[in-house]
Amino acid sequence: MKTKLLLEELIELIKNLDYTVPDDVLGTGHSTVEIESQIKIKPIPDSLIDLYSCIDGGDDAILIPTHWLLPLNRINEEIDLFLKSYPIFSDVIDEGQVNNIDEFLEWQPDMIPFFEDRAAGNIFVRSLANDNSVWAATKYSSVYKINTSIDKFLSSVIEFYRQGAYFLDRDEYEDGSYEDELQWNTDYELVREIVKQIDPEIENYCPP
Repeated sequence: MKTKLLLEELIELIKNLDYTVPDDVLGTGHSTVEIESQIKIKPIPDSLIDLYSCIDGGDDAILIPTHWLLPLNRINEEIDLFLKSYPIFSDVIDEGQVNNIDEFLEWQPDMIPFFEDRAAGNIFVRSLANDNSVWAATKYSSVYKINTSIDKFLSSVIEFYRQGAYFLDRDEYEDGSYEDELQWNTDYELVREIVKQIDPEIENYCPP
């Protein structure tokens, strides 16, 4: 339930900014049965089910700058890409070892991708019984922890917008002129401060 409330708060917040989502984006979710049948990695975290019960994903679901929620029907496709490449780019780390690594890992077969960006990066949630933390990476590179849960992830993003850690800006050219179109930029220091307050277990935070 908290995940749904946070998602509603986030969408309402960004609707009031220049960076918007469609009014009806919250009406595109799926039933629990559909979600459980579409995601092959189990157990599916309750917060991920809550997320996809509200919203499907795709171009209409750009909730953080340059990132959009993966459509439910594309999650297994992304998982298959990682499963196919996993033996090639990663030494297999057993679960006992994984739980002792705090910051950087190779992708693990319990990680469910649920956001992607234009540079083919992903944000994942772990599906371990005792760990539903959120991780990020560019494709096929080491992943790093960004939040301890989806709810902390959404809470952090809400505050990034609210406190101006995400802000609209223009790129400057070498001749001193500026790009016509406003683009989203990030105040990394403010981002780290916000995450430290919301999710103090995360150290050395780096935005996805």
